[in-house]
Amino acid sequence: MPYDVESLYLTVGGTLVGGEMWQFGTHWVLPPGNTSHSDALAAIGLDDIRDHVAEWYGYTQNMFPTDSHFAWVKLAHLNTAGKYAEEARVSELSQPVAGGSNGGGQLTWAPVQTSLCISLRTNETLGRANRGRLYLPPIVYGRTAGEAGISIPVQQAVLTSFYAMLWSVAGEMYTIGSYARLGIMSKIGVGKHKLVTHLMLGNIIDTQRRRREQYDETYENVDWDVNDIPGPGRSAIDPSVRDPYLTQADDS
Repeated sequence: MPYDVESLYLTVGGTLVGGEMWQFGTHWVLPPGNTSHSDALAAIGLDDIRDHVAEWYGYTQNMFPTDSHFAWVKLAHLNTAGKYAEEARVSELSQPVAGGSNGGGQLTWAPVQTSLCISLRTNETLGRANRGRLYLPPIVYGRTAGEAGISIPVQQAVLTSFYAMLWSVAGEMYTIGSYARLGIMSKIGVGKHKLVTHLMLGNIIDTQRRRREQYDETYENVDWDVNDIPGPGRSAIDPSVRDPYLTQADDS
């Protein structure tokens, strides 16, 4: 089935232990009558986007393990069939960035086949293109004792830093004249797309729905402002904020 519009698709990725790879992608929708997708693809500062992601991945509060790495970003122009309309652009780091967390001495990973899921949502509940998702690389395991999910401080820290990174990326996507907005794309029926209005992060580390449905999951939520205009520059991650793992270790 086709999409209803063309889009720009941004993918970021890297490596895990044992030769495993991680990656996730986001759709960016251009308003009609503005810069063409081809012009936007050529003009967007992909190296700047790569650097925003690198800062996020290497930042301690993200809880990504030190033996995992972020390595590359790719930007593609997708036609309505979801295929590359032209050659994609890739920006790679000459030296991949390692995850920045030692987890307060807790070096145990969540298994590499599991992940935290960022949910992309709209303000609508009916119809199509209201829900999207992406899976983060595995984090150092911040499970609350006696519970299935990660602790609230870890959950909040992961969502806050991810939001700051993605808003910086949005600034690069928007300010070159493309006005690209973070979107959700559906190929059901004649296709549908909508703009993202908020991000959500659940507290359960799991990718198997049959298991996820057995747990009561709590969510952290952050608004994604459709009407505000992101600007270029580094993300607003505050490096003075302590790693919540370290805070937990002090409180125990």
